[in-house]
Amino acid sequence: MLKKIHIFTTSKLLTEVHKNFQVYRGVDYYYYYVLSIPGTATDPRCCDRDAALPDCFPIRLSPKDAFYSLFKQDCMSVVRSVPGVREGCKFGPRAQINTVPSYIDGNWVYGSSLEVANRLRLHKGGLLKSLPVFREFGLKDLLPLKLVDPDDGCIRPSTDLYCFDAGDLRVNEQLVLAVIHTLMMREHNRVAVELSRINPHWGDEELFHEARHITAAEIQHITYNEYLPMILGKEVMEKFGLILEKHGYFEGYDPSIDPSMSANFITAAFRFGHSLLPSTIERWSPAHKYIGSQRLSELLRQPYDLYKGGWCDQFLMGLSNQVAQAMDDAITQEVCEQKLLFYNGIF
Repeated sequence: MLKKIHIFTTSKLLTEVHKNFQVYRGVDYYYYYVLSIPGTATDPRCCDRDAALPDCFPIRLSPKDAFYSLFKQDCMSVVRSVPGVREGCKFGPRAQINTVPSYIDGNWVYGSSLEVANRLRLHKGGLLKSLPVFREFGLKDLLPLKLVDPDDGCIRPSTDLYCFDAGDLRVNEQLVLAVIHTLMMREHNRVAVELSRINPHWGDEELFHEARHITAAEIQHITYNEYLPMILGKEVMEKFGLILEKHGYFEGYDPSIDPSMSANFITAAFRFGHSLLPSTIERWSPAHKYIGSQRLSELLRQPYDLYKGGWCDQFLMGLSNQVAQAMDDAITQEVCEQKLLFYNGIF
């Protein structure tokens, strides 16, 4: 019966998103959701009293720096990641711990632990929790509120304002990540409702896991069929056997292959996407008309524009219309300066 379900509504939108602005956003999306490196339990103050700690790696700034001197900042606090055991317990360079699966399994939608998954589930009809704040106006739901550790990864102007909860704690890192999370939460719930209609005898558990399988498969298909070809090119895709089958099923899964990423890739090569970042995030109408834009730095850890009716969908339309920046040696000041000020406690 599963083959009767219509799964393409959201997939078409995601495809358009990837073809345009999502080329840049995809890099951020895959960096965040196949990689999560923990810092120390409580971040030390590496620019003053804790500078001598082994977890600290402070970067001293020139007093003549054109930007940071304006804020009288002469040091950038950098905390090293928690070290992990190398493969086979061998000696060698320091390795980090990845706290999320290396597989493209939709863990950023559902969480990487049973505890997070249970927190996000509605436990009814196979659905994920959502916030029906605009449902009476015919608009789709938002992500649920982040009620557990509400200040973690979130800049809250007041205690009655909340960020969003999702399968990855960095959902509020910047607003566009929250938008993509919202899209896939809605997709899961749409698939679950359709599965319930087709299979009314299924319970919550079966509906949830089957909807999860389908949603994860959509993410995998978009990754290999839309995103990677634009990044790697056809020749590389063919060389490494990454082109999807047109018919039948892929039979080449090898459980002996280690899917984890090397430290030099995750700390250097994977950052190529930072040059694709724009300075502003655009909003467009369903008729593909430009509405307005927000500075990227204003959306870091502050996804509150999504509480404005219809804005989430306008940002989604913006993702499918706004063109990514070129891959070069330039990075927008919205992240190379402003973002670091956030992390150093200036703003």
